Amino acid sequence: MGCGTRVVMAGRTAALVTALMAVLMAAWPALAMPANAAAGSVLGVSAPADPVTAVPGQPVATTVRLSNGGTEPLTVRLAVGTIKLGDRGEVTIDAVPDPVWAASTRIAEPTVTLAAQSWFENRVVIEVPAGLRPDTYFVGILVTPQVPASGSVTVVNEVGTYVGFDVPGPRQRSVRISELDLPGAVFGGTVPVRVRLVNDGPSFATAWGELHVSGPGRSRQVVRLPGRYRLAAGSYRDVTVSVTPGFGAGPVKVRATAFYNVSDQTVAETTATASVWVVSRAAGIAAAAAAATLLGGAILLAARRWRRRRRAMRAAGPIPPSGRPHAGRTAGN
Repeated sequence: MGCGTRVVMAGRTAALVTALMAVLMAAWPALAMPANAAAGSVLGVSAPADPVTAVPGQPVATTVRLSNGGTEPLTVRLAVGTIKLGDRGEVTIDAVPDPVWAASTRIAEPTVTLAAQSWFENRVVIEVPAGLRPDTYFVGILVTPQVPASGSVTVVNEVGTYVGFDVPGPRQRSVRISELDLPGAVFGGTVPVRVRLVNDGPSFATAWGELHVSGPGRSRQVVRLPGRYRLAAGSYRDVTVSVTPGFGAGPVKVRATAFYNVSDQTVAETTATASVWVVSRAAGIAAAAAAATLLGGAILLAARRWRRRRRAMRAAGPIPPSGRPHAGRTAGN
């Protein structure tokens, strides 16, 4: 997934915090935070970037990497938590054992002691049930630093990650663009665009896309959405990008297209279209200059007419109350 995925902790007070995942199943970098269980210890947790392939009825193995970037040893405990994939790429890992996967997931080393500046790859084996339908599945893992017994209150940060496996085979996928949000008008040329991708199918899906922007005149451009977005069934993800149409002023048409795999060999697409009135900065400056020129010309023309009128009034002399010219000004005198 693209950037912005969050991991939020829910459940017992004891599970205070899980880590912020930078990318959902797209780039799982090591997560690091002070462990608080031992001064000078820094815990990092990471998992494979892609789901491993599984066969129903057979175990599948993956790994979770643990690291201690601090200067003191650190002991941690690993357990299976309940994972929930929500909207906007939000991931919740509850401290309550997952009712589906806790009993069928074996962590090779549930308790690990990490020396300072060391790492350890912990093997995780999942018993895949026979008859499990083709889809992508995830198992949440909570890593908890062990706190030495003391009489004081100690805050413990739990780090959450998750591993995934995919059961190959035909499945039903469906993604659509439910919203294409543009402002009504933009001055300056840069248009913010928000695209909402919705997985309204029963299976996990991956979507990617692009924007086709047609501006005033013949300006055309294609802007790709940044990244590939993995969507749990029934969830949505908002993608925001900025586009800059070419020089000019007028309506700009934006057509968003999202692609997704209906099957492993077939790609489908969904589209949405919206328009916005745009005045580019250069066009705005040119229009302002033209308006200033026209206004200045109108003022000069009005001033000239006024001066001519005043000269004509002086030449005619004062007008008597009767509205007739003075005798000394009549013709022949």
